[in-house]
Amino acid sequence: MVQYPYSTSERLTFGTPGANTHRETGGFLISVNVPRGEGVDRGRQWADRLADLLRGKTFGHLRIQTPNSPPTDDRNETGNYFQLSFAVPYRFDYVG
Repeated sequence: MVQYPYSTSERLTFGTPGANTHRETGGFLISVNVPRGEGVDRGRQWADRLADLLRGKTFGHLRIQTPNSPPTDDRNETGNYFQLSFAVPYRFDYVG
């Protein structure tokens, strides 16, 4: 699951309308859920692999920064799934 809890935008250049560069800076949240019986190690492996796939990558005008490590929450033991979430900061430049 991916969520976008935060972003902010700013205008970087001023000039011809429609030809200015804007920057959106923010972060999105990735949640990894594994069945409780599989343990936290499997969830951490998946979260680490996803973070590795994104870290420092550029997709067109989207630049991924350095994701954080998912914290472990002791309340995870009470549900059917063990959930690990981590934030991925990004920067997106566009002309408009």
